[in-house]
Amino acid sequence: MNRIVKALTIDVAKKNKISKITAKQYDNKTRFINATITNEGEKLTIGSDKTVLINALREDGVSKSFKGSVVDDGTVLVPITYWMLENEGLVECDISIIGADEETLTTTVFYINVEAASRSNDDISEDENYDLLLSLINNVKNIKREDVDQATKQWLDKHPEATTTVKDKSLTIDKMVIGTLGYITPQMFGAVGDGISDDTQALNDAFVYSAEHNVKCFIPKGTYVITPLKNYGDDITFFFDIKSDLNIEGSGRDETILKVETKNDYTAVFSTYDSIISNVSIKNLTIEQNPNAENPVVNGKNQNRRAVIHATSTCDNFIFNNIHFKNCCGTHVIILGNQKSKNVVVSCCLFDYVSVKLNWYDRSAIYMNCNNYLVENNTVHGNYDVLGGIELHGYNGTARNNLLKNCYTGIHISLDYASTKNTAGIFVSENRFENNARGIQIWGNYNDDDAEGVIGVNIINNKLFVDANEVNNRFDGFDGSNNANIKLCGIELHTSLKFIKDLKIIRNSMLFKGLLEHTTYNPNACFAISLCTLGDVDSVIISENYIEGCGGNGVKLGLSKEIVTNPDEHSQIFKNITVINNILKDCGQGIIATSNQNYNACINLNYGNFENVIIENNILEKTNNHGTAAFYSNSLEGFSKKNVYFSKNNIRVYPEGAGLSILKFGVADVIFDEGSTAQRPITAPNGHTFYDTTLKKMIVIIDGVWKNLDGTEIIA
Repeated sequence: MNRIVKALTIDVAKKNKISKITAKQYDNKTRFINATITNEGEKLTIGSDKTVLINALREDGVSKSFKGSVVDDGTVLVPITYWMLENEGLVECDISIIGADEETLTTTVFYINVEAASRSNDDISEDENYDLLLSLINNVKNIKREDVDQATKQWLDKHPEATTTVKDKSLTIDKMVIGTLGYITPQMFGAVGDGISDDTQALNDAFVYSAEHNVKCFIPKGTYVITPLKNYGDDITFFFDIKSDLNIEGSGRDETILKVETKNDYTAVFSTYDSIISNVSIKNLTIEQNPNAENPVVNGKNQNRRAVIHATSTCDNFIFNNIHFKNCCGTHVIILGNQKSKNVVVSCCLFDYVSVKLNWYDRSAIYMNCNNYLVENNTVHGNYDVLGGIELHGYNGTARNNLLKNCYTGIHISLDYASTKNTAGIFVSENRFENNARGIQIWGNYNDDDAEGVIGVNIINNKLFVDANEVNNRFDGFDGSNNANIKLCGIELHTSLKFIKDLKIIRNSMLFKGLLEHTTYNPNACFAISLCTLGDVDSVIISENYIEGCGGNGVKLGLSKEIVTNPDEHSQIFKNITVINNILKDCGQGIIATSNQNYNACINLNYGNFENVIIENNILEKTNNHGTAAFYSNSLEGFSKKNVYFSKNNIRVYPEGAGLSILKFGVADVIFDEGSTAQRPITAPNGHTFYDTTLKKMIVIIDGVWKNLDGTEIIA
């Protein structure tokens, strides 16, 4: 048998830039990794006296370590074991080098993508004693048959109880499951799975048994019709009760189907009202709702209607993997947890909306209100009927590598509405946004006067694409006003935030198309990145982003004119903000008439108090006659600017004469590197240089006075 050896370079001190390794499910003893271990790119030679381990974490939350070896050239060889390839999905790995005194050095992570096999694994198993087992089997083959028969007869003569006749129907589920199979099926409880029979009660009985005995419920291929079974009063109806240790696994997405047939409204398919729920796993199946039910979802006190999974109890260790949520028609599909919930994974799921039958209600496909959670590799098709694709609350949450399509907002980040604590440690990375009206929006909690703010949000390496021709008028009514002039924007802060701190917006790409063909998009509402909120903004990095074709500002900082009525009412500060190394191309493409032309600028410093703001080393490019300014600084008496720099930015205009200015109003409060004589900063740090485009020479400020570089008086 051939051995497949993948050569990798893996670092111990920095993030590995390695494409996911692809391996086939159930492969065994044929795949290996030959790893060169480096420290900041410098090779480490591993001695032969070292112990080598590959550590692996599967998506089911189980981890194991497997021993490797040191190669003569100082690299290491580690196996990709059957256990690592047993389940479809991503396996998170790293490699540990252990010395004689138990000194341990471990690499940063890399990933193995396990591609689903086209066969089952019924005939293959892996065990730590597998090699020993093979050896024993081979030894047994050498034993004479007659010797075995004689030994068996002698043992049975001494143990007559073993020959007792088994009575009919004496084989119970407990004996069969615990002693033999290791799992149950709904068929053991009377399920049919023919797409006609109502299997709700049989499934419920199987799920109850699964939870009570901590055993997997395997649902074979088939269509299982389900209807609401449980009623907790007050119009709360659902199909199945989520209990601790519930483990449900189908034969595959679109093979095992739980199909909702009811024509009435209901709360959820899976729900729970226990106070604490732990160790729940549902994977590899389809849950299909009935969008043609007679009763529409209506506004009222029970607005969280027709969810699939509704668990607002304290949840711990929940896994939802490879589920097709088909014909979604409720306010939420998955709504999970409360402030005390933790360790939740939603991965490799497909959310396919049809209709909600509701003019307006806040709804998201995935609603996460918990700690230490991961939303990964999911696809949300909102069908222009979903307000939010993914909604992130709580602490230490990650949404990565998801596809959000045709949602009003792709991802919401918000406080816990029942808490006064901060949202902290949220990572939104490597997601793709297609034709959502908004990409990402960060909310506060305007309903709670005691709520604090949002701390630690990282928006990194996402891709956003919007075609106005596709989105135009599709979300009419979602803001409650039936206004076709909807927003088309990338990343924004909601005005409700009391403060936001430690926000990173890095290496995202945003491409807007079709805005020149529509007159309905106001540049004030169509921007790429907007820090416009009524709360304090502190410690923000906007870096290495690519923005092209947005309707208004590429980057908007500060309050809009529509919000500001009296500066005395706005004491918040926008401080410690860095906008650096971004490319902003053809911003300000909204052609609707507006008196606020500052909204057509590439970068807009709007109303507010600013402190320590650096706008530096950006490329501001224009290729048509739309858009008015590279940089617009607004001013209003009562607001202040302290240490605000517009420095070393590269302004490119094609064709010549298209116009892209660096001034508008109140630029005296901003420290520039170049401009006309009229644009000289009134105040600047001693020694600050300025290229005067009127005088066509460099000048310097000395003790508050602009002079020639040699210190002499400037003569015009």
